[in-house]
Amino acid sequence: YPPLPPHYLRPVLLKTTVGDIDIELWSKECPLACRNFIQLCLEGYYNGTIFHRVVKGFIVQGGDVNGDGTGGESVYGHPFKDEFHSRLRYVRRGLVGMANCGKNDNGSQFFFTLGATPELQNANTLFGKVTGDTIYNIRATSALLQYFPCRWPNGGGCLDFCPECLDWLHSPTTPLSYLGTPDYTQYAVPSD
Repeated sequence: YPPLPPHYLRPVLLKTTVGDIDIELWSKECPLACRNFIQLCLEGYYNGTIFHRVVKGFIVQGGDVNGDGTGGESVYGHPFKDEFHSRLRYVRRGLVGMANCGKNDNGSQFFFTLGATPELQNANTLFGKVTGDTIYNIRATSALLQYFPCRWPNGGGCLDFCPECLDWLHSPTTPLSYLGTPDYTQYAVPSD
């Protein structure tokens, strides 16, 4: 693939209902994932999508146009290969990785880490990090767990949005003042 054009090297700003999320991309180490993410942002692919999976202390996942973790396509028209770099490690919260179903199966879904996640090392492409104070908006996303109707034995909310919670989230009768608002990604654009 040719080198990334200059506008691909800028940070990305995700506008969400829990606030802005600034993302610095590592396009030199992960050019395929970064090109895919930026192009999908520029095409408005993520507009109106939700963070469909929240696992307390682990990840917040989004990027699926179906809103349930079953969809998403890369800009390449097919899944693209994993990109691993020896200096990029899942050692803290606020890292941005590609969600996949297995080796070399990257599409449009991505996630933010909520802590160190060494089990993802060399299994999921790590291609960026959340910068500045916007890391706290990631934590606000995970705080929504307490409001979902499904309860797991650990006392938290739904660990992976089950059909019951997805129906509740998308229901017109869900009181938005109670929930705040559903955690939608309103739009994503390269920052200036």
